[in-house]
Amino acid sequence: MRNAIIEKLNKELSKEIKTAAQVVYILMEVRKVIKDHDSSADRYPILSFFCDWVVHVKMDRQAARRMLGEVRGFYAGLDSYLHIKKNTNFFPFVMFIVLKRELKIFLESNDLPQNIIKDAEKWEEFLFLLIDVIIDCPLVSNAGYVRECRFVEYSSRNSITCKLKLQGGKTQTFFSKNKYDFIESN
Repeated sequence: MRNAIIEKLNKELSKEIKTAAQVVYILMEVRKVIKDHDSSADRYPILSFFCDWVVHVKMDRQAARRMLGEVRGFYAGLDSYLHIKKNTNFFPFVMFIVLKRELKIFLESNDLPQNIIKDAEKWEEFLFLLIDVIIDCPLVSNAGYVRECRFVEYSSRNSITCKLKLQGGKTQTFFSKNKYDFIESN
């Protein structure tokens, strides 16, 4: 079964990725490999999270609550842990950088085409197709400091807006400064 999934992924990743449906399909197949056939699935926490996110209208289960519960620590400590320069202004944007890194490891370890990772334009296209899928699909928690995280729009490929609802009802809005807040410069 794993080999059949890898072959499907190989075929899809060899194509030009042009639609949100392709992104969802790829991440659903990656999810199958990680959840059902990869004994080291904990190597891909952000990739697994996005694989789940693309198939839900609202992320309110344990993974979403855990992610929202770790916002403060994620933002404060991720730079030193993953050696990401402090050029991003908030964790949702950093998640896209980590997603790319984990997807690269997954593709390499499964001998799959890495065009979408190695080519900056292809990664940018993949990423914005992914954002089209998850936009307005909130991460929700009924406990903790952050109660909701939602990507609400991108007015251009340089500007993504993310809104947080905090404990007590306060809302904070975050805007990316440019695409290098969520796409690593090479």
